[in-house]
Amino acid sequence: MKRESLRERIKTLYHSWKFDKKMCVFFSVAIILSMTLIMSLSLFFSVRSIISSSQRLVEEKVGTMVHNTEYNFEQYQGILWTLMVDSDVQEYLQSEEVYGHYAPMQKTLENAYIMWENMNFIGIISEDGKKKYIKGSATNNSEVGIQNQLMEDMNTSLRFSRKSTSMKTMTYNTAFSRTGKYALMIYQPVFSNNQLNKFIGTLYLNIDDPQLGQLIADADNNLDTVNYFLYSDGTVISCSHKDKIGTKMNVSAIRGEQGCYWKNGKLNVYKKLKDWNYMYMTNISLYAMCRDNLFSIVVLVIVVLIWVGLILKIASHMIHIAYKPWENVAETIDTVSKGVLSARLDETKRDPDMARITVGFNVMMEKILELMQQVKEEQKQADQMRFNALQSQIQPHFLYNTLDCIHWQAVMDGNTEISNMVKALAAYYRICLSKGRDVISLDEEMNHIKNYLYIQQMRYGDVLTYEISDPGSVGRVKIPKLTLQPLVENSIYHGIKIKDGKYGHVEITVGTRGENVIITVCDSGQGMTEEEIKHMNRHISEYDETMGYGVRNVNRRIELLYGIDYGLHYQANESGGVTVEVMIPKENSVKSKEDRQDV
Repeated sequence: MKRESLRERIKTLYHSWKFDKKMCVFFSVAIILSMTLIMSLSLFFSVRSIISSSQRLVEEKVGTMVHNTEYNFEQYQGILWTLMVDSDVQEYLQSEEVYGHYAPMQKTLENAYIMWENMNFIGIISEDGKKKYIKGSATNNSEVGIQNQLMEDMNTSLRFSRKSTSMKTMTYNTAFSRTGKYALMIYQPVFSNNQLNKFIGTLYLNIDDPQLGQLIADADNNLDTVNYFLYSDGTVISCSHKDKIGTKMNVSAIRGEQGCYWKNGKLNVYKKLKDWNYMYMTNISLYAMCRDNLFSIVVLVIVVLIWVGLILKIASHMIHIAYKPWENVAETIDTVSKGVLSARLDETKRDPDMARITVGFNVMMEKILELMQQVKEEQKQADQMRFNALQSQIQPHFLYNTLDCIHWQAVMDGNTEISNMVKALAAYYRICLSKGRDVISLDEEMNHIKNYLYIQQMRYGDVLTYEISDPGSVGRVKIPKLTLQPLVENSIYHGIKIKDGKYGHVEITVGTRGENVIITVCDSGQGMTEEEIKHMNRHISEYDETMGYGVRNVNRRIELLYGIDYGLHYQANESGGVTVEVMIPKENSVKSKEDRQDV
């Protein structure tokens, strides 16, 4: 529930933001994520390249140390083999006298000592311990003490060679140093040249090995890189961390003669000596590998952060500029929603898309005002029609009863003309009232115009004749009430009557044209000029509230009901009069307002 409510709060907060803020957040997140991905990939490949370069350098360094140590060990082995088989050494150790053949042996060992600058001392001891000699100054023990110390040191020594035919061992410690300096101690068993496998004594060398000593010398130089010289079982012989000398390392991950592996976030590079039970290993941390490039990485990150900040600022500024026109649109719409329909958008200095929206909005508002004006106009007409209907309905039964009495009185007197005229008048007013409806069927409208023309003919006698066609199958089509009467009235008063009593004829026909019904009112009256007909057609849709049920009003009512494609059209005819076409749709479901209220 807490997670759901938090999600809802985030959604609410998001939806409360303006569009420009949403876009700024979107672009900010997109840019930050993109740059983070790019930076991560760049750092990844950079670090990977640095690691590869560092690994190569470390491998080269380890290889150099291995090569140098192999060379030194071969030299040490050469000295020991030379001394071991030397006749003076052999005779001294096998002589029955304590000092027998002492001087030649002494000369041989002194020469070996002089040849090596880094040799601390060289010595020999017989199998029974009675004969012994030492040349050098790297120890402060007595001869007896040295002999005991040699025995103890030999017991902790390690095999020096795999392929040697005679056993050699070594230690690396400070046991024989006056100053506590680490030195390499090598022990060579001496066997008789004359008797097979007869052990006659031991040669020993104490040497300052430059390679092993360098590891200890580097102890304070680089705390993040540790160099090891290891025995095959993992015993640490020499190391740049003195506290680890003599301890054992886990070498289970080592495979083959050389290679590397990662452990505890550090790279271990190793290589074994070719003919010896020893190896070099360098342990280097990731920080140590990247330390020299750390400044460049930090500078790169800072530059990228500054660049991202600059991009975000520019993007935010551009989004605000781009959103400003839309904000004006929103403010203008808000103003319109408060009833200020005169509000408009500024059409100057707009980009093409915003210009289209601005023009479209302004045109739409103009259309809305026009439609509102049309609605007002229609409402005025409807109110006027209701008012007229109410006026016409004042005591309609009294009017009908009175006309009915006149009709029967004329029948009783035998005056059929009066009877027919009164009957036509009653039918005329019934259509005019039509129970308040403003839309009636075409049949009703045609009956109404028949009664109207009958009354007019009774007024004008033979001066007026008329002919009305039967609507037929389109008689049920709906048409605004009193559509034809103003047209026929115009034909009589402005066409036929103006001819000073000359014969006039009105013809009303009903037909179809496609999906439309065409009602034609044709007269043989005075007619109009071509310019008057054009003027009439151009201005026939203009509403004039002072014209009552004039032709413009009739045309406007049809347009309001069916659309501007329908209405009246004037034209001259062959008899010299005027023909008016009334076009309405054949299929329509128009109902009067009173009918809709009843439904």
